[in-house]
Amino acid sequence: SFAERLQQYPEFVGATLRGSSVLGYGDETSDIDVTLLIDPGEYETFDPLKNAVHDLEQEIVREAGREILHVNYQDVSEEALREEIAHPMLLPDAFTSLCELSTGEKIDQYRARAATLIRSLTPDEQSAMRKRIVEALVFYEEQRFGAMQWRITDTYGEWDKDTFLADRTALWQKRINELFPA
Repeated sequence: SFAERLQQYPEFVGATLRGSSVLGYGDETSDIDVTLLIDPGEYETFDPLKNAVHDLEQEIVREAGREILHVNYQDVSEEALREEIAHPMLLPDAFTSLCELSTGEKIDQYRARAATLIRSLTPDEQSAMRKRIVEALVFYEEQRFGAMQWRITDTYGEWDKDTFLADRTALWQKRINELFPA
């Protein structure tokens, strides 16, 4: 798999698939969105990893006959997590990336590190941090689903935004409580 081929790079933590194909309402024209979770650590550059990703992208283009893969990178290092805790106005992208369904040998280790950081906060701060993470995840999904509303309606029928947001909030609250218990 994509993630297995990148395990050899020490800065690679895991990969998260996103987009309509993964969420079940894609079609033959859909692309694949991948976020690579990385910990740049003390590396000056992670060019070898980027080069390997580029090679994999080219391989997928050859197989698919078109560009279907979009890759983003997300720093999930302890430093990035601490920065998100310290600055409540930032969207907690490192935390949200660790919450989504991801694959990679190190992903559980990084989730445990994030949970430890959250548990180091006061109870009120823990609650506020969990709430920020849930709100960010629901916000991102609202943006993704809103942009794809026509596909969802075609696939599943009418789309009720309020019901969707309530359902997704409940789902993410449960997931956050499992990943980052008090």
